[in-house]
Amino acid sequence: MISRRAGQTILVAAHNGVNRLYMAYKLGMPLRNYRQIVQHNSAITFLL
Repeated sequence: MISRRAGQTILVAAHNGVNRLYMAYKLGMPLRNYRQIVQHNSAITFLL
């Protein structure tokens, strides 16, 4: 999906567990530590 949308903005709506796991991956954290990331319900998170 990302390669087809290069240069465009993509909106992903998901549960915060999925979001935190993805953010841990992008931050290079061990994935088992994803719960250390705080993300409140109905949060808007921008990843660049």
